[in-house]
Amino acid sequence: MTLTAITMPKWGLSMEEGIVQDWHVAEGENIAAGDELVDVETSKIANAVEAAADGTLLRQVAKSGATHRIGDLLAVVGPAGTNAAEIDAFVGGFEREEPDADDEAAGAETKTATANGIAIAYDEAGDGDGVPLLFLHGVSGDRQNWMFNRDALSKDRRTVAIDLPGHGESAKDAGDGGIDTLADTVAAVMAGIDLPPAIVVGHSLGGGIAIAIAGRHPDRVAGLALLSSIGTGGALDRGFIDDFLAADRRGAMKSVLKRLFADDSLVTRDMVADMLAYRRLDGVTEALDRIALGALSEDSAGKLTERRAALTQPVLILHGAEDEVIAPPASGATLIEGAAHMPHMEAAAACNEAIRNFVAEHDDD
Repeated sequence: MTLTAITMPKWGLSMEEGIVQDWHVAEGENIAAGDELVDVETSKIANAVEAAADGTLLRQVAKSGATHRIGDLLAVVGPAGTNAAEIDAFVGGFEREEPDADDEAAGAETKTATANGIAIAYDEAGDGDGVPLLFLHGVSGDRQNWMFNRDALSKDRRTVAIDLPGHGESAKDAGDGGIDTLADTVAAVMAGIDLPPAIVVGHSLGGGIAIAIAGRHPDRVAGLALLSSIGTGGALDRGFIDDFLAADRRGAMKSVLKRLFADDSLVTRDMVADMLAYRRLDGVTEALDRIALGALSEDSAGKLTERRAALTQPVLILHGAEDEVIAPPASGATLIEGAAHMPHMEAAAACNEAIRNFVAEHDDD
C-alpha cells in the first residue's frame, strides 16, 4: 500500500479555498473509506473531508484554523508503521496540481436543454456502466446543493444535476407550479439529453417531483432516492414556507435558513446574501408563489404519499432525524442523525454511503 495524499477538495464551481477546522481522526488511527477526517469551512458551508480508501492517518499536515487552496496537502494516509523519514519525504516532495484553465472553464460551462418551451440548465459528471443518477434539488435551491455528493457518486456512472424551472440558471418560469407540470418538464429534459432510465435522487420538492416522474413516466425511472422529501408521509410545515416566501431582509432570511440545519452555524453570510440575491431576480417571486400554491400545497403533498405507495420502482427514503420542515415519516425511512432538512449537505458521508449501497443493488437489474 502506497502513501496517499488527502488534499483540499473543490466543492462547487466557485470554491477556491477552505479553512481547516476540527480533525475527527488523530495521527496513528486506522480509517476506512468514507470516514470523516477533518471539517473544512468554505464561504458557502462547512463539511467534512472523507477518506477515499482504507489505511492509517499517518500525518496531519494542515493545522486547525489554517486556510488552504484547492489541492493543498491536508494529510497523509498509508500503511500502519510507515517510518517518519518516508512520510517526511512524501510531504516534502508533494506538488500541488494547479487547476487546468481549460478544464476549469469546461467544467463551469452550463448546458441548456429546452423542455416544454422552457430553458433548463444542467451539468453532467462521471462516466461508466452503472445506472445513471439524476439529481433534483429542493425549493429555492439549485444544482450546486449537491456539491458534497456528486464526486462521491460519479465514480462509475453518468450523473446529471439540473436547475428546476424557476431556479438557478434555468428560466424563471414554473408554469402553473403543479407537481405534474414540473415532473413533465424534467422528464422532457431526460429525453432531450438521451438519459437512460435513471435513479432519481430528489431532495424535498425535488423528491416529490421524482415521485411524479416515476408514476407518469415509469420508463425513465429505475429507482428513487428521496431525501427529506415530500410524499414520504411526514407533514410539511406550511409556516416555514410562508416565512420563507415573506423573508426579504437579511435578518429574516438568516432566521429562516437556520431552520434548515441541525447545526445552524452552517448558515454563512454568503449563503444568506446569495439567497436574497436569487429572490430578487425577475420572475422568481412569481415562480415560487406558484410552486407553493401548486406542488407544495397540502392537497398535492398528501396525494404524493399515495402515489409513491403505488410505484413499482425501488425506493430509498433518507430523512434528517431533526428535520422540522418536513417531519420524519413514522416508518419506512432511514433517519440521518445529526441532520435536519439538508441531510445531503449536513451529513453528506452518511447519505452518500446509503445512496451508493442502494444504487449498487440495482446496477445489474
